[in-house]
Amino acid sequence: MDLYLIKECRYYVGMSSGIFDTADLFEKPMLITNIPNFTLAYPRRPNDRGILKHVYSKSKGRFLSIQELLRAGWDVQHRFALHDEFVMYENTPDELLDAVREFLDPQEPTSLQREFNALRIQEGQKLLAERFMDGHYNDMHNRYRYAARLESSNGFVGAKFLQANWSSSSRQCADTSMSAKC
Repeated sequence: MDLYLIKECRYYVGMSSGIFDTADLFEKPMLITNIPNFTLAYPRRPNDRGILKHVYSKSKGRFLSIQELLRAGWDVQHRFALHDEFVMYENTPDELLDAVREFLDPQEPTSLQREFNALRIQEGQKLLAERFMDGHYNDMHNRYRYAARLESSNGFVGAKFLQANWSSSSRQCADTSMSAKC
């Protein structure tokens, strides 16, 4: 039934789970929410959109901006077991609503969206230059797979989300269950 529903839908709104790849195979327009990894789970086609999870830094006592996330390395890339220093938080209902509205009323990408994509690829290439898997075959295989996804993904992070979180995060400590630690 999942395959049938995805095959027949007008667009896919969801997270980057396995079913996400099914929607991609059927070439459905996609809005991906709660993206934990900007190298693998990124919107693929030019009209696809997404919004990233928020990442809280325990040592800084605050949420990281998107600029900081891009430069944080593999430690904030969910695929490789999130470093103990960081905690990921889901998108808020308001962010989800804004993302859906933007997705359903597509606009030309903003200069900030284009800048993010250029930095995403640049930082992703730096990450791929590092050895990140045990064993030569595993490392080579995954490096190729990640590079292919990184370079071929042409979608964008939602403009409103990007604007709100670019230089500082829109999330505050009071928005988390860690408010006593903030």
